Amino acid sequence: MKKLVYILGFLTLTSSTVTSIEILNKNINYQNINNNPKSFNISENNEVEQKTTIYIDQNGNRKSTTDLDLTDLNTEEIIKIGNHNGKAILFPKNVKKVPRDLPKGITDLTSSFRSLKSNKVEGIQHWDTSNITNMSHMFNSTVNFNQDIGDWNTSNVTNMAEMFNSSFSFNNNISKWDTSNVTNMASMFSNAKVFNQSLNNWNTSNVTDMSQMFFAASNFNQKIDDWDTSNVINMSSMFSRAETFNQSLDSWNTSNVTNMYGMFFGAINFNGLIANWNTSNVTNMGSMFLNTPNFNKDISNWNTSNVIDMSQIFMSSTTFNQDLSIWNVSKVKYYLMFDLGADNWEDKNKPNFTL
Repeated sequence: MKKLVYILGFLTLTSSTVTSIEILNKNINYQNINNNPKSFNISENNEVEQKTTIYIDQNGNRKSTTDLDLTDLNTEEIIKIGNHNGKAILFPKNVKKVPRDLPKGITDLTSSFRSLKSNKVEGIQHWDTSNITNMSHMFNSTVNFNQDIGDWNTSNVTNMAEMFNSSFSFNNNISKWDTSNVTNMASMFSNAKVFNQSLNNWNTSNVTDMSQMFFAASNFNQKIDDWDTSNVINMSSMFSRAETFNQSLDSWNTSNVTNMYGMFFGAINFNGLIANWNTSNVTNMGSMFLNTPNFNKDISNWNTSNVIDMSQIFMSSTTFNQDLSIWNVSKVKYYLMFDLGADNWEDKNKPNFTL
């Protein structure tokens, strides 16, 4: 019996001692946290870990950095991709290999491979891009890049502006991309010199800006007449200097477009149907057909009642001779050189700006 009492007393004492030690430890930890909060800042450590990029240097050694812009870093292989509050690093210009898995927290790939020198980057074809919302400038000025990225999930991307701007060699199939949430395609293929892939299946129903989308895309000549352009506001310079382009766009809904400045400027082969366009909200048609020597389609039914600028609209359109005498130009303020060099256009067919 004495043994039992002794054991129970010991257990009670032990339990009490443990509790006291726990309280003491908590107090010590609390004091340490107050005295040196950084040493216990788990969230800060996690942030540093997320931002850390691990790479192989030119000597084959593993190195790390928390910098965002690694454009000039001398490496061809990234082992771990840094995540800077949802934005991916700007990859080195010489990079040739990256992890197959893109960190889940990354949503922004803006300018990630801008000025890339390589023709491909092993690993990116496997990326799960379903969380990405911004791909603007992603391959801007990548003169050699031409990799198959057609299987990417782009269903949440809203911004593709300048994505392939000056991507001189890119000509891969991206027809399966889901573009249903994209609102900005401005300059997307601007100066993409060889690009000529089918895009007619793209869902463009939410796009508002297509300005300069195919500017100087000198090889592009694909059907895109199935596009839903009902929300587009800006089409300025969209096909400017797209020297090969010659497709019908007659089915496009242009009812919300306000800016068509320079839309076909320098599109020297263009003579596509655009007769049924609703141009009732357009205010700027300046330079729209400047230097389009082959264009001569009937656009007499266009509603030009809100147009303010028609300067140089048919300048150097040497073939054009359609009857536009019925156009309402009552609000036009600027029409300098609107027909300069349009030598085939008879005066009786021109709008009357003096009424």
